[in-house]
Amino acid sequence: MTPDQSFPARIRIESTADDERSEQTVTGIVYRKSGTWYLRYEERDDDGMTTRTFVKLADGEWVVTRHGPVSAELRFAEGRESRGHYRIGGMELDLSIRLESSEMRMEDRRGMVRMAYGLSVGGQPERRHTVTYWIESAQEG
Repeated sequence: MTPDQSFPARIRIESTADDERSEQTVTGIVYRKSGTWYLRYEERDDDGMTTRTFVKLADGEWVVTRHGPVSAELRFAEGRESRGHYRIGGMELDLSIRLESSEMRMEDRRGMVRMAYGLSVGGQPERRHTVTYWIESAQEG
């Protein structure tokens, strides 16, 4: 893959919050620009509403932004606590995020991105979360 190229992808998202697990597969676009990787995909809820998600994977800081019925901006920064917000159904929650570890492997049009982090909502006790994105090209060849 050339440095500034994009490709359609199937993205399997595995997430855990303490002992709660979920998994979903979405289609999206993966691209790299100026050395930074990006994932872009949409999720549909049970009512048919769409939330667009954009993940920016830069050295030292990863950002997840969501727009739609669910709106959020989460910043994951190595070596420091960061802030974020989450909005759903007219309610806004302030978040505190502590990135524990991150890993990214991309080879050709396949890859894996994993973040393990502590998340505190509105000053409540921190819960441990892990999100893994499994990426593969949606194109043949």
